[in-house]
Amino acid sequence: MTLFEPIAIVSEACVLPGAASPAALWSVVNQQKIVTRAVDPEELGLGPSSAPLRRFVSGRVDQAPVDHEGLLAFAGLSSSALDPVHRWSLLAAWEAWSAANGRDKTDPARRGVFLANLCYPSRSKVDYAEDVWRNGFTDRPLTDTLNSGMPARMIARMIGAGGPALALDAACASSLYALEIACRKLAARQIDIALVGAVNAADNLILHIGFEALKALSPTGRSRPFMQGADGLVPSEGAAAVVLKRLSDVTAADRVRGVIRGIGLSNDGRRKGFLAPDKEGQREAMLRAYAMAGLAPDSIDFLECHATGTPVGDSVEVQSAASVFGTDRTLPIGSLKANAGHLITVAGLASLLKLTSAMENEMLPPTPMDGALIKSIAETGLAPLSRSTHWASRGPAPKRAAISNFGFGGNNSHLILEAFEPERGYVNGHSVDSPAPLDGIVVVGAGMMAGPDRGERAVLRRLMNTPAAPIRNAERVGADPVKARIPPADLLRAEAHQLAMLDVSQMALEGVKQPESERCGVFAGLRCSDESARWPIRERVKAERMAAGCNDIEAELNAIAPPLVAADVLGAMANMAANRITSSEDFRGQGYAISAEESSGLAALDVAVAALSAGTLDLAVVTGAEFAAGADQAVALVLKRASDAARDGDRVLGSLSAVDWLNGARALETGLFRETFGEAPAVSGLFDLALSLSLSARSHRMRPAGAAVALAKDAGPLIVSAGGSNTAQSIRVTARPA
Repeated sequence: MTLFEPIAIVSEACVLPGAASPAALWSVVNQQKIVTRAVDPEELGLGPSSAPLRRFVSGRVDQAPVDHEGLLAFAGLSSSALDPVHRWSLLAAWEAWSAANGRDKTDPARRGVFLANLCYPSRSKVDYAEDVWRNGFTDRPLTDTLNSGMPARMIARMIGAGGPALALDAACASSLYALEIACRKLAARQIDIALVGAVNAADNLILHIGFEALKALSPTGRSRPFMQGADGLVPSEGAAAVVLKRLSDVTAADRVRGVIRGIGLSNDGRRKGFLAPDKEGQREAMLRAYAMAGLAPDSIDFLECHATGTPVGDSVEVQSAASVFGTDRTLPIGSLKANAGHLITVAGLASLLKLTSAMENEMLPPTPMDGALIKSIAETGLAPLSRSTHWASRGPAPKRAAISNFGFGGNNSHLILEAFEPERGYVNGHSVDSPAPLDGIVVVGAGMMAGPDRGERAVLRRLMNTPAAPIRNAERVGADPVKARIPPADLLRAEAHQLAMLDVSQMALEGVKQPESERCGVFAGLRCSDESARWPIRERVKAERMAAGCNDIEAELNAIAPPLVAADVLGAMANMAANRITSSEDFRGQGYAISAEESSGLAALDVAVAALSAGTLDLAVVTGAEFAAGADQAVALVLKRASDAARDGDRVLGSLSAVDWLNGARALETGLFRETFGEAPAVSGLFDLALSLSLSARSHRMRPAGAAVALAKDAGPLIVSAGGSNTAQSIRVTARPA
């Protein structure tokens, strides 16, 4: 196994409840402050109501950042009325970038932006949807609807980054997944500097009613990790950012906050249900991190746990950690969620900031504790700290800590952090294997759906007999509940794009020889769905009608959305689009969602290609779907390294030569088949690629109207791209048909 190249954290920043800086966050931790609070109904958009309402508690960013006009100018924006998903992301990113001493010193084309972002409607998107629902129109800006990939694009524009700029959603593990992508890109020399951010600015009411439906929300409003009687989590919001460089590139001008030594990822596959944590899946993520770091678990001085304060979740995590770290020594542990609640997508990055400050102050951080510890801890060497203690060095090795993050749907992650101690002879002292030469990546399977046409043959038939009338939208979208391993009733509650991606992925995998499940992953390109906004609107209308004394309102509410249940929450989670596939196929490598607005499908392709090239995976499913006003489309491609496909005897549709980010340029060759199939922006590029390769593989010499390239089998390189004016970026993929 190629060792993980040490990556230096050269700056950091945050906008969190009670902490507008890493120093303020350390003060919260060291003084054991609890910064969650009761939420006023008006803050949730419920209006002043005399009706009895549930009492919610949250970690809130109460103070808006001071003047952001400078940030807006850098981002090329003119209005300061930005949704917090943009505003907090920009502020944290700008403060981290400014502190990195890296601005204007690196080639803009070698800068990348990777943002962990919960792909749920933000507060402004819900307001936008409510305007349209109530009035049929809205005066709100379009940026209110672009809350998934657009914040990453704004950050890239602000810092002049011309490399990858994308957001991802791996639920509560998102931060560590974003860091892993960035570290992989740095190690492969695709970029020289990375800004990794995380933001949770989803509508607060969505989070509360969603976690309530999942039976994970604390009814007492108290986050109590590791405690007997703990009754659930408290959702929190905010943003954080770090700037990363290869440790070998660090100069005297850099102030290194810590060194990332390894990040292990895994997926639960089909071992447990989507809401049940799996001890073995968590253990696999931990062991992968130590294997790639070339370190032993007993070298860790402190473990920052995911520990949300749910009885089952905390007990399973304790068991998985004990199986890795052993029971014959005392290992101090903690959880930031006791202070700040559950920051969801920001959880891992906030924990990273907590630990870099702990290392700087040479203090093992405390965790607020109230009551007796859960019984499962007594059987281990894990020891939550109730007060800060001196962090003593152990021999010649630098201080080391680890962070675990786990997410609904089966996303597991574990990061190893090391103190930067140059006085101990540490600088660049790690031996890392040279990056392996890139092996060609080939496409060995394709599945697609366009409107009512399901499957490769139906889509090709439509293309060969192009009708005069535009294609209709999909009449039915479904999946086989047996193959999907999902109860039929739950399938009916899932959003259409999830089912479509599951369906086309199963098509694409037919006939493909699959490697070990631990070596398979899924990357889903999509944008934030509008459908999820229906539930907070339902709650707002309910509060309004009840305040007016109306009682017989159930029919009116059901016309907006049915009562929210757990299956609805899972059916709207972006990462579940990937995890339904990992569960169906029992893939245990990784699976999550990628958002880059109009470039989402090809951005997912780029991340998958990087994972295959690095040897992290042996098979990757890249899928995407969008059900837009203009068209309904879903597509999936199965990728392997060329040598593996040849060994396995797979049918090869084509090979990928390059995936290039063209930030600042509008795509020129987008929508090759829009005249026939319409355009579903988020996946049009991936759909073009799949259809073009399928055409070539079937030796059809065609040049459909609007196509920018010849699709004959003996034609030159095939070029497809996706992007648009909304994001001022595009991705170009160069491929060669088989």
